[in-house]
Amino acid sequence: MDTTRGILFLVITLIIIVSIYYIVKMVKGRTPLSPSPSSSDQTGKISISDLKFERTLNPDKSNSKGDDGIVGYTIEYDNGIDYEELSKNVTFTLEWKNNIGFTDNVKGFMIEHHVKGVGNDNYKSEQSIDFYNTDTGDPIVYLSNFEENKVSIKGNGNYSVVGENRFKISVIMNDNDNTKTELYDGTAQDDKSHGIEISKDELGATLSMTKPETVTYTPVTQSFSSTSVKIKKVKYTIKNENSSLNYNGSGSIYLIPAFPKVIADGKVVDVDTFFFKYEVGENQYLLQDGAKGKWNEKTKRERGNVDFNNDEHDNRMFVSFYDKDTDTDNKVTAQLRYTKMGYGAGTHAITTDDNGKLELMSVSDTDTISETLFKNSVWTFTEVKGDPVNCIGGWVVDDYGTISGTKKETFRVTTPMENNGKECEASEGAIKETLVDVNCQGDWDPCKNAYGYAITCGSGTKKYIVTIPKQNDGKACPETHNATKTCWMGQCNTGGAGGVGGQ
Repeated sequence: MDTTRGILFLVITLIIIVSIYYIVKMVKGRTPLSPSPSSSDQTGKISISDLKFERTLNPDKSNSKGDDGIVGYTIEYDNGIDYEELSKNVTFTLEWKNNIGFTDNVKGFMIEHHVKGVGNDNYKSEQSIDFYNTDTGDPIVYLSNFEENKVSIKGNGNYSVVGENRFKISVIMNDNDNTKTELYDGTAQDDKSHGIEISKDELGATLSMTKPETVTYTPVTQSFSSTSVKIKKVKYTIKNENSSLNYNGSGSIYLIPAFPKVIADGKVVDVDTFFFKYEVGENQYLLQDGAKGKWNEKTKRERGNVDFNNDEHDNRMFVSFYDKDTDTDNKVTAQLRYTKMGYGAGTHAITTDDNGKLELMSVSDTDTISETLFKNSVWTFTEVKGDPVNCIGGWVVDDYGTISGTKKETFRVTTPMENNGKECEASEGAIKETLVDVNCQGDWDPCKNAYGYAITCGSGTKKYIVTIPKQNDGKACPETHNATKTCWMGQCNTGGAGGVGGQ
C-alpha cells in the first residue's frame, strides 16, 4: 500500500513539473507588446511605415470540389466572361507597422479600394471596409504603437478589378464622432509601385488555375524624390522644430544619392538613401557622429554589428526618408532614418533634443518615446529655387539736414533677396533720421540811419542777422540775432545833404 501511494505521489509530482514547464515555455514564446507611451507623449502626428501589398489570384470556385462535387458558378456566360464576378477570385493583402500615437487614440482602420479601369484617367472608389479589434470573427487589427498589421480585401462581385488598383488607409479615431484621419493615399502617389495592375488575361486565367498565385509589391513610400538625377541638382534648407541640419554659415544642403538605383523584389526602383552635402565648405557632409565635416574618401560600408571605423568605413551618415508629405506651400515633411551601409529601412530615426543636439532614436524602442524626440524626428524640407541672391540696396538722402539739423534718408532696394540669400539691412521704403551738426551762419547788415535807410557817410546803426541757426553741436555765431552796434561811414560832404542816403 505504501508503495502504491509512493508511485501515485511521484506521478502527480511529474505531472505538475511538466505542466509548469509547458506553461513557462508558452509564456516565454509569446512576443510581448511594446509598452505604450503615456498619453502626454501621444501628441505627435499619427503615421504608419513599412507598407507592403500582396495580390493573390485564387482558383475559380468552379475548379474546387466540395462535398457535393462541383460548386460555384459555371465557366460559360451568356455574354462572355463576367469580370465583375471573377474579381471575387482576387485577394489584396495590406501590411504595415503602426508608428507612435496609436495607443488609446485609435479604435480601428478604414481601407478604401480604388480602381482606374483600362482607358480611364481617374481612380474610382469601389469598396470601403472598416476593421476593428473585435472578437466577432472579423480580421483582427492591432491599435497600439509599433504593432504590425495585416488585412485582406476581396472583390465583392459589384465591380471589376481589371486595371490599376490602389488603396487608401485611414484610422478611425477613438472619439465621439469616429473621426477619420487619412494616413496613406495611394491614388496621390506618382511612383508606379503604389499600383497593382491586373489585366483581363490574368483575371480570366483564374478559370483554369489549380492553385493560388501571389505577388508581393513594396511601394516606394520612403523615397524622397522619384528622380535621382533631379536630387543631385536641388538644394534644400532642412529644419525640425528645434534644430537645423544647416548649421551656422553652411547655407543649403544637397541630397546626394548613396546609390543611383536599388533593387527591391526583383525590380529596379529609385534610390531612397542619401548623403547630406553642404553647399558651403569643400567636401563637407553630415557625418556618422552627427557633425558637419569632411568626407574621409572611404567607400567601404559598415556591416551588421561591426563597429564603425573611421579609418576603414565611409564616415558619411546614410539617411533614408519615411512618411513623406507635401503641403500646399510645396514644403515637404519626412522622417529621417539612419541606415547602415545605405540599405534597408533603417532602425534609428534622426532626431534632436530640446537643445537642438542631434541624436539617433530607435524606431523599435520598447521604452516610452518622448513627445520632443518624436516631433524632432520629423523634418521640414524647403526647396531652394536656384542659387541664393543677396539683397542689394542703399540709403537715398531726402534731406541733408543743412538747415533743420536732421538728415532724412529712405532705403531703396535695387536687387531683391531670393532663394534664402542675405537680406538687406532694411526693407524697401524704410526711413531713418540722423542728427547732424549745423554751424551758425550770419552777418552784419548795412549801416543805416535812424529812418532805416542805408547810408554812405556819417554815423548810423547796424544789426547782426542770423540766416542759419546753430543746430546740435554746430559752431555758434559771434553775435546773437538782431544784435546792434553803431557804425561810421566817414565825413559827409558839407556842401549839402546828398551824402546821406534816402534824404
